[in-house]
Amino acid sequence: MKNITRKVRATLFGVELDFRVRIFNVLACAGMIISLMVGVWGLALGAGAVNFAACMTSFVLAAVLLIYANKRRQYERCYLITIVAVFMVLFPVMFFSAGGYRSGMSAWFVFAIVFTVFMLEGKKVLAIGAAELGVYAGICILALRYPQLVNSFPTK
Repeated sequence: MKNITRKVRATLFGVELDFRVRIFNVLACAGMIISLMVGVWGLALGAGAVNFAACMTSFVLAAVLLIYANKRRQYERCYLITIVAVFMVLFPVMFFSAGGYRSGMSAWFVFAIVFTVFMLEGKKVLAIGAAELGVYAGICILALRYPQLVNSFPTK
């Protein structure tokens, strides 16, 4: 068991890996754990099936991207897929399906922007970061104007 743990640690977090790769691996592992926990907790709190499905999709996607990135060394492709699929598609679904402003999703929007800045360079970070900010501003405005779109929790 110690050998397996050591091998996984060296493969995902070894000092010979680029800093961005190690950050991506840490965030993918954390994303899997958090998605699983939030999905189950959301069901218990009444967030519903849509939120659970979004969390489980995020869990599976993080696992697949972690494996793919480290086997194929296609890191930037996986960064972009994470940003678009998780941050710009699944995060808004989670926002609307689990409480909107009263959930913790607003903090996750900030996390997503920080991840984008760390993972991308040059014009890509500016273009994709601006697109992300546009998505988040748009869903916040949408939630303000149409609060019925937000699945509120039954209790505070």
